Amino acid sequence: MRSGPRTLGPTPKTEPEFLQITNQMVVCKKVLNRAAQAVVRQRLREYPAVLLVGPRQCGKATLALALGGDYFALEQDADRVRLDLAWPDVASSSRRVILDEAQSWPADCRS
Repeated sequence: MRSGPRTLGPTPKTEPEFLQITNQMVVCKKVLNRAAQAVVRQRLREYPAVLLVGPRQCGKATLALALGGDYFALEQDADRVRLDLAWPDVASSSRRVILDEAQSWPADCRS
């Protein structure tokens, strides 16, 4: 049985190896981001809402912001108030709305 952290490949032994691996990871992330954008854009053509789920810090908000729209970070009190005040316009608008951290909104507002 193996103990310790798991790695995706050999550990780089020199700085150039590290930089090469880092550059490959950046390119891979960009390719994945473009692919994810394409999928989300397609879903938005088919459905009125799309839910982005994933682990913390994986790029959900970054992806949503790249697609454009009115952004509300619902873990921030100021954005909750801003959404409350703008709700009539937001609800009747055809603009895209991004509700980041929607699970943090009070339960009585989600039912």
